[in-house]
Amino acid sequence: MTVSFNLHVRVGTAVQFTPQHLDDTVENMEATLKKICKFQQTGRRTSLSTCQVEMVKLIDGVRGMMQAALQNSKNRHGLLKELFGENYGRICRIRAILDHMTWTDHFSSGKRVTDGLAECRAVEAVLKDLGHSRRLREMQARAKLEFLQRIGCTDKEELSAATQELESATASLKATEADKAQDEAEEAEEARLRAEEVERKRQVEEAEERRKAEEHRKAEERKKSRESQS
Repeated sequence: MTVSFNLHVRVGTAVQFTPQHLDDTVENMEATLKKICKFQQTGRRTSLSTCQVEMVKLIDGVRGMMQAALQNSKNRHGLLKELFGENYGRICRIRAILDHMTWTDHFSSGKRVTDGLAECRAVEAVLKDLGHSRRLREMQARAKLEFLQRIGCTDKEELSAATQELESATASLKATEADKAQDEAEEAEEARLRAEEVERKRQVEEAEERRKAEEHRKAEERKKSRESQS
C-alpha cells in the first residue's frame, strides 16, 4: 500500500488529557488513515488534502498527550498511568499507526512521525519502570497486525514482518511466563522450607521448655521432701 502524506502544516490544537479523548483521537487517526488511502487510490486531491491536515491535528494531539503524560513526573506519573497504565492497548495502537506510516513509499513527514514514535518509546519505558513490561511487546505486535488487517493493508513485506514479530513476541512471552512460573514455584518451595524450619525450631524450643519445667518440678519435689524429713 503506497500512501503519501504532506504533514508539514503547522496546526494549533487544544489537547484534552482524558482517557476518553485519547481513545477518540486514536480512533480518528485510524479512520483518517483509511480515508487517505482511499482518496489516494481514487485521485480525490481535495478530500485527500483535507484528510492530511486532519491527520496533522490528530498526530499533534496525541503527541501533546504523550508529552504531557511524560512531563507529569512530579505526580509520580499519575497522568501517564491514567492514560496508558491501565490500558496498554492505547499506546500499542498509537505505535501501530505511526509505525505503519513509516512503511510508506512516498512520505514527507518523517520528523513528525519519528518524534511521535520516540515519544511512544518513552511512554513504554516509563511503563516498564513502573512494572508493566511483561506483556507489552506481545500486545504491541498483536495491535500492529490487527491494525494492518483492519485497514486492509496489502503490503506483503509489512504484513510478513508484523506476523513474524507477533510470533516472536508470543514465544518470548510464553518463555517469560514459564520462567516466572518456575521462579514462583522455587520461591514457594523456599517459603515452605523456611516455614518447616521455623516450625522445627518452635517444636525444639517447646520441648526444651517442657524439659526445663519438668526438671524444675522435680527439683521442687525433692526440696519439699527434704524439708518434710527435717
